[in-house]
Amino acid sequence: DAAEADIILAPDGNVGIGIASPGSLLEISKDSANAIMTISTHHNTEATYSGITLQKADNTQASPALVDDDAVLGKIEFKGYDGSNYIDAAKIIAKIDGTPATNDMPTELIFYTNQGGAGVTQAMVIDESGNVGIGTDSPYGTLHVKNASAGSIVIETASDSVGVESTLFFRTVSEASNTKTKGAIIFEKTHGAGVGKLHLCVDGAEDAANVVLADSKMAIDKDGNVGINETSPAHKLDVDGGIVEQGG
Repeated sequence: DAAEADIILAPDGNVGIGIASPGSLLEISKDSANAIMTISTHHNTEATYSGITLQKADNTQASPALVDDDAVLGKIEFKGYDGSNYIDAAKIIAKIDGTPATNDMPTELIFYTNQGGAGVTQAMVIDESGNVGIGTDSPYGTLHVKNASAGSIVIETASDSVGVESTLFFRTVSEASNTKTKGAIIFEKTHGAGVGKLHLCVDGAEDAANVVLADSKMAIDKDGNVGINETSPAHKLDVDGGIVEQGG
């Protein structure tokens, strides 16, 4: 009985596991339990792995040809049943973004989510240069965040303790180590309800140390007082050091 068989080879060549009428080359289905596919590798060589490969060529299997710009190389789709049909909930697409050639396959990875509707909307892209775009399909920098009304980036420290910090660091050296990070914008919590000071910090020492809160060169407190070389300003502008005015 095809309805009860574990594996079905349909007349059109489709294979079904747990389903009598597979709708694709391979369809796996399970009632009242998780449908899980496991791929295992057992080998003592560290480079050996379990994997899934999605690949595409123009022309035919017997005579593959170079793919073109905008060719979709692979897609992973997530769907949910809306009461009538399975509709897109999220998907990931790998697409050519440039001109392919021998040993050259410029590709972007695009992420889509369903924001409450019948279809999905692009949420993020990693372009062929490695730039990440959130809300934009053409990121102009390593990270480009765009929103039609109010774009924002949130850095949150999940603590109610006074003295905790949320930090944005800046580093301009090439070595791959957690050292020589010399600039930061640090928000220091000083009161309840998330109230605190904003510090502009620079570590001017030419050594391997990283910038810390003690390297604060300018601070803005909860009352809007600004301190330069002064982390507890008592006035609207509080400067520890001289001020020089030069005219032209």
